[in-house]
Amino acid sequence: MMKYLVMIIAGLCFTSSALAACAEDENAHCTYYKAGELKSESSCKVTTCAATDVYFLSQWKWGNGNHVDIHMDPETKKVTLNDKPTYSLPSEITGKMTCFGVVDSDELMCTNSGNF
Repeated sequence: MMKYLVMIIAGLCFTSSALAACAEDENAHCTYYKAGELKSESSCKVTTCAATDVYFLSQWKWGNGNHVDIHMDPETKKVTLNDKPTYSLPSEITGKMTCFGVVDSDELMCTNSGNF
């Protein structure tokens, strides 16, 4: 977590043209699917910080202690979910949910938070 915070601060210091913002949603709804089966569904806290094309970090924290960290590497622009390569599903498929899947696995995490 500390390396992400340092990267965010550095991004703010060295990118005057970037628009930076953070948003927090204490009342989001998060779901976790494995092999197409719903494994977890509950309220969660979603915190997302981003600066245009510089960084993206989103943390989802469930009440039971589970968490998800979604991060975009500023150099490669690749997105990871808990340090694993990931992909996002288009809104045409997910509707109002934002969903990220882990590459080469059958895991999918979704939230209804508008912080994206």
